[in-house]
Order: sequence, then structure tokens, then C-alpha cells
Amino acid sequence: MGRPEISLKRPRRWNRPLPEGILPAYDEALKVIRMDAWRVRAEAQRKRREVAGVAAEGEEKAILEGELEKKRAKLHILDVQSEVNLPEVRWSVMNAMTDMSIPSHRHLVEQRWRKDGDLDLLMERLHQMNVIPDVLPILHPSIDLHVAARLMPQHFDALMERNKFQRRLNTFKDVIPGNYLIPQQTRVPPKLYANVFHTDVRLYTMLLVDPDVPDEANHTFTTFLHWLKPNIPLSATHVGRIPLLNTHTRYVPPHPQRGTPYHRYTTLLLPQPSLPGMKYSHNTEALLTAQQARLTQSLRDRAAADAELAKEVEKAVRTAGVIGKGRRHSSHPTHPNAALPPPTSDEDPLANVVTISQRIDVPVVPNSQRLGFDVRAFVKQYGLNAAFGGGAHMFREVWDKYVGAVYKYELHRAQPLYGRPPRHDPQREAHSAPTRRKYRIDA
Repeated sequence: MGRPEISLKRPRRWNRPLPEGILPAYDEALKVIRMDAWRVRAEAQRKRREVAGVAAEGEEKAILEGELEKKRAKLHILDVQSEVNLPEVRWSVMNAMTDMSIPSHRHLVEQRWRKDGDLDLLMERLHQMNVIPDVLPILHPSIDLHVAARLMPQHFDALMERNKFQRRLNTFKDVIPGNYLIPQQTRVPPKLYANVFHTDVRLYTMLLVDPDVPDEANHTFTTFLHWLKPNIPLSATHVGRIPLLNTHTRYVPPHPQRGTPYHRYTTLLLPQPSLPGMKYSHNTEALLTAQQARLTQSLRDRAAADAELAKEVEKAVRTAGVIGKGRRHSSHPTHPNAALPPPTSDEDPLANVVTISQRIDVPVVPNSQRLGFDVRAFVKQYGLNAAFGGGAHMFREVWDKYVGAVYKYELHRAQPLYGRPPRHDPQREAHSAPTRRKYRIDA
């Protein structure tokens, strides 16, 4: 059977590797860790009471805002230190039972991303392959962005052949930054996942660009916009892939041109600016997180009440059917069942989001304007700044025979063919020139 799967859906408790009394040094080490955690937790409680007192006075005295910011920063450090060394906390994070609403869990996840090589590999590939500065002059990621693409055809066929019981299988796989994909893997939009480390909801803009499209007129390269989605709400408690990415500027599959070197398909998740007069800080993060929690709880209560009402209506309809000897009656708009309208697909996804991020109005980019898309001008126009956070990813592709389908069915034009100009060969040119007589004979 093997080891059972461990996750938040199937949690397991941490157990001591050694029973108490087998190794006294280990027992004493656990005692020291727990005593230190208890001491720091007590200090955090005192600091939390101080923060509550300053917040009460701060409603009338805005000068205390700076003091409150320092206290909240210190409180965050104490909340992390009070649990970060506990073995059960580290075991939970290492075994995919992370709760991103807990400061110590967020800290360990971010520390693993920053110090265990994932961020180093990403930045190495972005600098080594000149994504920085070709796409943006500076980039300081603060989000662990993952891109998952479809399996290669042979791997997909083998996986489906082994799936004898028709179980739901994940046919997408994480792409290591800088790795090569084939065009068949990106015919459908990739899935994007983001580990965010702030608890308040902030808005981001997603871009997928190709900076390696030949520009024949200027004998250089230009950028093609493959995908665009602004106003994406994200927070630390966001779970799963980023939804609704194909609702703005639709996805166009990568199509590296024949005769060109590899193309660097770069995904950017850029933070949108805050509202005028406000800034991202510990104070706003704590305030917005509390407001969002209250709003979410009220929405859950409303949904529970609607579900209870639906059950009562269904029960009343069944009772009416029994009394009427099973006769069916057509529904009327005044019937209680009509009080629950179906959810509309065009509902604003930001209607139930509390944030201080500016909502930017970006028009849908038509296909005629995708080629020559200026990333730097776009970033400057809407106040996006990758120097203060965000996420990034890059994968590569080269031409193969399946690229023609993208040109035929997506771009509706003929596939171009590029090549290097012929080398200058004086000897060949001399042989190809018309022969000249060395001597001339006059008649």
C-alpha cells in the first residue's frame, strides 16, 4: 500500500521519533524549545494588548500611526518566533499541511522559497538569458509563481494507459524556470499558481509576452503579447490556481517562428499601485485582513441562510405535490422558489473584495496590436512596478511542425519563414561573375 497521502484534507499529527526517556538529550531539547516558545508567546500577547491600546487612541491621534506600525512589525516577529522552532509546526509545513493564515507557516514557506534554491534558480535564469533587462530593467519577486503546462504527448498517453480505473488525474506539470516546452504542451492555457505572503487582498496584473519575435523592418526583435489579465485579487489565504485568467485579453498559444532561435516566454505578475494617500504597510494589512474576514463571514452566513431557505422551499414544493396527488404545476414568478435567482456569470469578481489597491481599467488588446507590445510603456502607464514585488517565470520554445496549426486556426495567416542571410564569399562571387577577356584583339 505504501505511505498514506498527507495533506490538509488528510492531516496527520506529528509524533515524536523517540519515546520519552530513550534519549534524555532529545527530551531536554524539546523542553528548551517549548519553554522558549511559551516565553515568546507571552511577550507577543503583551505586545498585542499594546497594539490594541494604540489603535484605540490612534482613532483621534494620527501621529500614533508610526508607533503602531513599529509595534505591529514587532508583533509579527514575535508571532513567528513563538512557533517557528516547534517540531510539529515545521513537520506540518514540510508535509503539505500549511495554513497560510498562521504567521509561522507563512514565514517557513517564504524562507524555503528564498533560501532553498527556487528563487535563486529563477533569478539565475532571468539574468542568464537576459530576460532582465530585455523585458524589464529591474525585477524583485516577492511572490512564488508557478506555471504548470500540459504533459508531453507520450507521457500523457502513458499516464492514461495506466489509469485503468478512470480516476481524475492531473495532466499538468510544473515547469522549471528556463526549461524547454514543445508547442503541443502550450496549445491550451497553462495553469498559474501563486504563493503570496501578505494576508490582505491586493490586486495584480498578469502578462505573458514573447520578446523574441523578428522585426524585419528594423532588423531587430519585438514583443508579442500572448495573454493579459488585470485586477487579479490575491492574498496569502488564496488556495489553488489563479482563476478567470482568460476573461480579458484571451490567450494566444506560443508560436516560435521557423528559422529563429529559441523564444523566451515570460510570465509577469505585477503589483498594482495603492490608492492615493495610502500605502501597503502592517497597519493597512491588519485592518484590511480584519475587514475581509468580517465580510467573508457575513457572506457565508448569507449563503447558509439561502441554503436553508432553499431546503424549506423544496420541502414545501414536495408537500404541495403530495397534497395535489402528484400533479405538476408550472412555476410562477411570484412563487417562493423564484426568490432565489441563479448566479449570473457576469458578476463582478471584486465586489466582495476589500483592498486598497487601485483597480485599473485596461482595454482589451486586439490581435492587431499584440505585435510590438511595449511592456515598459504599459508598466509606466498603469503604475506597475516590479521593483517592489510581484512574480515572474520564463520557459522556452523552438519551432516544430505543430506551430503551423497556431497560425492557421488562431492567427489566420500564413506561417513565416526566416533564415540567416548568406555569408559573403569573395571566391564564389568571383566564379559567378561573367568572364572577362584579358586581351582585346582589334579588327
